[in-house]
Amino acid sequence: MRDAGGGTVLDPPGAEEILALSWTGWGGGPLHWTRSTISYSFVGPADRTPPRFAPSSSIQSLDASQQAGFESALAQWEAVANIDFVPYRGSDPGRADIRVGYADFPPGSDLAAVTWVLADTRDRLQQAEIWLNSDARGTDDVRPGSFGYLAAMHEVGHALGLGHPFEGAATLPPELDHRGVTIMSYRDHPGTGRDAGNGGLQAEPRTPMLYDIAVIQQRYGANMSHARGDDVYRFPDGMARIQTIWDAGGNDTIDASEQRLPVVIDLREGAYSSIGAASSYGAGRNRTAEDNLAIAFGAKIENAIGGRGDDLLVGNDLANRLEGGDGADILTGGGGADVLVGGSGADVFRDVPDGLAGDLLLDFSADDRITFVGVELTDAQLVTGVAGDHTRLSVDLDADGSTDFAVEFGRLLAGEFRVAAGAGIDTVVRLGPAPPASDPRPEGDGLDWVGTPGADRQRGTKYGDVLAGEGGNDRLYGRDGDDVLSGGPGNDRLYGDRGNDRLEGGEGRDRLNGGAGDDMLSGGPGHDRLYGRDGDDWLEGGDGADRLYGDRGDDVLSGGPGNDRLYGADGDDRLEGGNGADRLYGKNGNDRLEGGDGADRLYGDRGDDLLIPGAGDDRIHGGRGFDVMRVEGDSADFSLVRRGKVWILEDLRPDDGDAGRDRIKAVEMLQFDDVRLDISGAEAKPVDSDGGGGGAFAGLRIENLVDDGGTAPVA
Repeated sequence: MRDAGGGTVLDPPGAEEILALSWTGWGGGPLHWTRSTISYSFVGPADRTPPRFAPSSSIQSLDASQQAGFESALAQWEAVANIDFVPYRGSDPGRADIRVGYADFPPGSDLAAVTWVLADTRDRLQQAEIWLNSDARGTDDVRPGSFGYLAAMHEVGHALGLGHPFEGAATLPPELDHRGVTIMSYRDHPGTGRDAGNGGLQAEPRTPMLYDIAVIQQRYGANMSHARGDDVYRFPDGMARIQTIWDAGGNDTIDASEQRLPVVIDLREGAYSSIGAASSYGAGRNRTAEDNLAIAFGAKIENAIGGRGDDLLVGNDLANRLEGGDGADILTGGGGADVLVGGSGADVFRDVPDGLAGDLLLDFSADDRITFVGVELTDAQLVTGVAGDHTRLSVDLDADGSTDFAVEFGRLLAGEFRVAAGAGIDTVVRLGPAPPASDPRPEGDGLDWVGTPGADRQRGTKYGDVLAGEGGNDRLYGRDGDDVLSGGPGNDRLYGDRGNDRLEGGEGRDRLNGGAGDDMLSGGPGHDRLYGRDGDDWLEGGDGADRLYGDRGDDVLSGGPGNDRLYGADGDDRLEGGNGADRLYGKNGNDRLEGGDGADRLYGDRGDDLLIPGAGDDRIHGGRGFDVMRVEGDSADFSLVRRGKVWILEDLRPDDGDAGRDRIKAVEMLQFDDVRLDISGAEAKPVDSDGGGGGAFAGLRIENLVDDGGTAPVA
């Protein structure tokens, strides 16, 4: 375990550590699958093959949300290794490679879950059964960050051949036997709180951790097709997330700009960063978590953005861009030709000779410092600039005729800056003077800026700016004021920040972040991601498979053509899927969800929601609250069948343009053009206009599935 001026850094696991995380079979070797495609199924009434290892005869299937959570846990392993989990498609789901279900465990059992496997004498896995304890606390919630999600990932790890780090012929040392290193451990991550019992947030790993990924990739190979684009890993302010980043390519960024507490971001492989609060209540809300984010071995992350506190940012051997943001930050570039941006505050740019490869330091101010460890300045001369000049200071540390680092000023604000060679171990370069106390520009005089065909970066002012990126993969920051940002062609990143902003992505895979204010975001062609953030925002995805996040406020989200995903979050939101197989999530608030054409999935979640599925075979889940599903047409044009907890509504007139067979769950009322039905119970009942129960009504055929597989009338 190493700590070299940044976060904690671990060496890759050796043979002993790999053995400690391996589940050994009867043949003496690690258990493993010999194929990359592995089928799975959830226990249910369609199974013809009985379970082999159920803890009891009382078994239950996972509901729809739990199945979605478990499939997300499977996807976490798929993301890092050459494994493809596929639903079992045969006639008997009981013959799947991996079977998953809930069961009543024997009285007194302290197990949250258990995995049984079948393997041959050559330690080749044949089948696995994963059983979650239906009585154990937390196993019913299978959402990322929850204990149930951790349990699902842990048991899938067993099903892939991983073992506990504290059992067997080899074990991990105690300082590595915790969930910050491996989710196969029973010991909690030591650097965060665990506050679910106190009404706060849960903090469990959301991904396999550092050693899990290393061992599973050693066994099955690394997934080199995952996250090959220019990805931004954004961490919202609040309690820390525990996770490891595996990224197979692209120019990637860890963005902690929303954090109010100091952060440590270390981009080296095997390094840990510290981002977010250690707890969601008490003193921990004002203390940064420790070592909650790891960079997987072999993952390359190029850029880091700090938050509002006094941050420490450490680069790797790539050409990094480190942006400190507000606060008195310390930036260390490492190897590669780095760009270091201190931001506001008294910043320190710290490096060693081996880490210099033509680094460029931007936005220098009088209070900033450059510190080199173990060298003395051999060739730097006093330079005097004129106010208004665009000036660059180049420094040659070892007098070999090449620039080791450069400091660039976009505009000098006073008569000169100074270079001073310090004595002793550390050489310090100080520049000044301080900028004026106030900006002389009049209110409303913002910046008008047009970029180049290359990859541009531009920040606006506190006024209303107009920034256009043109070509290239641009990054535009509006900052204060009502700004207009246009990315143009390329994979752009647009940040409105404060003010009522308008962001247009243009062609390419863009990411738009509205920030505070009532913003308008338009993704344009391409697979875009749009984040409304604070305020009452309007988000339009455009062509492509887009993801739209309304966040806080009463937002309007429109997916447009393509298979989109829309997330309303807080507020009374309106979500419109458009054409394509879309997924709409209302989250909190009284939301309106319109699927449009295509096989859509609508999830109301919390609040009294209105769900309008549209044409196609849709799935509707109202969630909590009193939810209403609106059906276009008279009731005589449809049939309604109840199967278990699910209502199936089928259009009997597919020629009228809204053909479909919809699956409905957790919805309290169906509203046709001519009648309303209460479907909150086991039977569908007509409702009078005043909300009371009604008598008979004409037209709609309603059926209920009975035990013998037949149908019986409900009304």
